[in-house]
Amino acid sequence: MAQFLRLMSAQLLSSTARDLRHENMSLAEVASLYLLDRDKALRINSLATALALSLPAASRVASTLVERGFVARAEDPDDRRAKVLTLTAEGTELLNTLSGNLVGEVSRVLATANTPVSNRLAQLFGSMVADGMAAPSKPVEPGDKP
Repeated sequence: MAQFLRLMSAQLLSSTARDLRHENMSLAEVASLYLLDRDKALRINSLATALALSLPAASRVASTLVERGFVARAEDPDDRRAKVLTLTAEGTELLNTLSGNLVGEVSRVLATANTPVSNRLAQLFGSMVADGMAAPSKPVEPGDKP
């Protein structure tokens, strides 16, 4: 099992590194997109906490993502002094591509491992994909509540 987990980790990390290089993004930027996809909206201080970054570093990450069109920054309706970050359609599209790449990598590793356990995992993973657990995300639209 340990060898299988090392193989899976190596493949997923290699795939992620290729995607980061291809998209010219940092790990913190991609992690921010995944956090925004999960939480739908975050204040910059919450993003900083989630990524274990300083507030200025998280602010730079957010600014880069806003400049690239992957994230929108708006006033927090509950506190006009604070800003809230949400994914844009472009950010969601990028995440769908990155997630699709990861789903493909997991499928490839499971297919090549060819052990009773990995074959069962492949079957379960295929069912999860078929059930929509790997379905594309929907961006938050203006006016939606997080």
